[in-house]
Amino acid sequence: MAINAWKTTFIGINKPPKVLDGTATAFTPKEYWAHANGSDDPYWIGGSNPQYYQWEVDITINSKQHGSHLTRTPFYFDAQDVEVGDFVAGAQDGKVVQVKSVLVKTNSTVKVLVEDTLRYNTFRDPTGFGLFTAPGPIIIFQINELGFPMLDPVPGIASTDFFSNVQSRFQYMNPLTNYILEQTGHNFEQGDAICIEGGVFELSDVDNVEHFIGTVVYKGPGPDQFILRPANGIIDFVPGLPGTVGDYIYPSINGTGDLTTDPASARPIFMKIADAIPTASYGDGIDPSGTSGDIIEINKVQLTLTGSGATYDIDDAVGIINGQTSTHKITALKTNAPTEVASNVSGNGNAYGIVAGYVPIGVTINGVSVTFTTDTSGSSNYGAGIADANDFVTDINNAGIPNITADLSNGNEIKIMNKIGGAITITNISPDANGNNWAGSGSLSSLDLVTAANTTTFALALARNDGGPMTLRDLNGLFLNNAGVISGQTGRFALGLNIEQGIRASATSVVADVTARNALLPLVGDQAYVIDDGNGEWGMYLYDGSNWNRFNNQRSEESDARTISSGTLTLPIADQNIGSISGNRRVLNVAVKVTTEIVGTNTVKVLVGTEEVFDTTINGGAEVGTYIAETTYITSGYEDITVTGMSAATSGELIVEVTYI
Repeated sequence: MAINAWKTTFIGINKPPKVLDGTATAFTPKEYWAHANGSDDPYWIGGSNPQYYQWEVDITINSKQHGSHLTRTPFYFDAQDVEVGDFVAGAQDGKVVQVKSVLVKTNSTVKVLVEDTLRYNTFRDPTGFGLFTAPGPIIIFQINELGFPMLDPVPGIASTDFFSNVQSRFQYMNPLTNYILEQTGHNFEQGDAICIEGGVFELSDVDNVEHFIGTVVYKGPGPDQFILRPANGIIDFVPGLPGTVGDYIYPSINGTGDLTTDPASARPIFMKIADAIPTASYGDGIDPSGTSGDIIEINKVQLTLTGSGATYDIDDAVGIINGQTSTHKITALKTNAPTEVASNVSGNGNAYGIVAGYVPIGVTINGVSVTFTTDTSGSSNYGAGIADANDFVTDINNAGIPNITADLSNGNEIKIMNKIGGAITITNISPDANGNNWAGSGSLSSLDLVTAANTTTFALALARNDGGPMTLRDLNGLFLNNAGVISGQTGRFALGLNIEQGIRASATSVVADVTARNALLPLVGDQAYVIDDGNGEWGMYLYDGSNWNRFNNQRSEESDARTISSGTLTLPIADQNIGSISGNRRVLNVAVKVTTEIVGTNTVKVLVGTEEVFDTTINGGAEVGTYIAETTYITSGYEDITVTGMSAATSGELIVEVTYI
């Protein structure tokens, strides 16, 4: 189960948001969710009530007129504008699914593979069914770079609660702050701080913390995925981020305006966190050609196709397209036309008379190991432990075989295609429980073991390596249409983490005291403003990854070199705390000023912390005057100043002053 992060969309000025309405005429279930969320998940493939999360949907779309000349077809949107990353919602129930693949497009119809992202609809619906009703009205739309739906205007077919339902869906785990990433065997847990080291995601440590990218908010949804809360925003609309994963990206200083890994500017603006996924369109037209003078448009760049005479062929077209790659970003390839092999029950025979068998079964397809274990459809149709054509197709497509896709043929058989025309070679590894091989004569699938590569006919393929969109249009002639290539964005730009003049934007938390500060879950560079850091004074602290370090406080702002006075103390009186002194301060002297004659014997002591810095007996009848003691005591930390011994007198008044630097 491959999960790609949601593609956000940078629309561009003077282009309206794409909002189309139409009818979903039919759907075909394609994939069950492969991983349980907890032991009692009913909806995954092995649960008590397994539910699909991917479907192929046939849609008829109404063209929409608008006012912009900058869209693929000026002043119109139609089915040709549907792209990977778009969203389709039921107009009545507001169930939203995302387009993962565009299979077929015309001006008015489209067949798309859609997905209930993170199974939101599955758990929203009491029955666990994650798709809108088909046949039924639908609305197609985009999200913006902040992850919010753009529905302007809302088509008239929408129900009264359509907009609120759709809006709520995109407020649930917004991709801007909950980004799905993938790394095989990562073992991350919720709350882990993630950095990039050596081009891969790692737990933070002293060696990689400068490449911190965010924290894990969810382990999953599959064993190799995790959901990241980015330290700063993740961007996916900047094409061509240079460098490798983990590199800082800087603005160049050579006047080109380019992005570079050269740190000469000393102003990092991104950190690359994922490579681009190329966009590609493989045509199904055989040996496309046309009349010289045909005009095509690729990403708003017009190209005139010509040959050596009155016509041109695929080689001529490839050369002309690639001559402008630096402008339109697209590379054309001449590939072998697709190779296909389908179940041939009459020719190869079949072990059970149907395409089915007892799992597990092992094969390799073009050298890639495939173990058939899925039996959801077969168990439902034929009995426990039996896989049918639906299950075989699921396991082949999940195996990630380069250029190989599988589909149903004739409703209950299999078709495998090599989209670049290469050979298809199947090797039996382990048979089913009754000793029947998966392919070959008398097999479970009735597929030929070897299908030779196509070397006689050719097709056009278009690729955009930076993962950006391809907008294709025939202006004169039908070359692109005949070649079978379609507009879209099947890939994704490289992902970059915004740096904002630092590794990330730090946060300052305001807390009541040191205990509350210690309860925070800080990241490197976070700050805390402590209202009372233990002495009734505020303090500012910086977290270095291990400890909170105070870098400012009320004393530093007030210049902590002064005299603390008790004010007038009227005897008799209990011990008095008259203030405190911060650490590393030298106490210079203590002065006790008798302002009203003291009656009765009285011994006055002044302590800084536990150090006696003044100890004098003032006899009853002492005259008004000042008694001074010099000292060289240096404080080791915050220490209180305490005056004691004043309770023995019967009357009198004095003032205690402590001077320090």
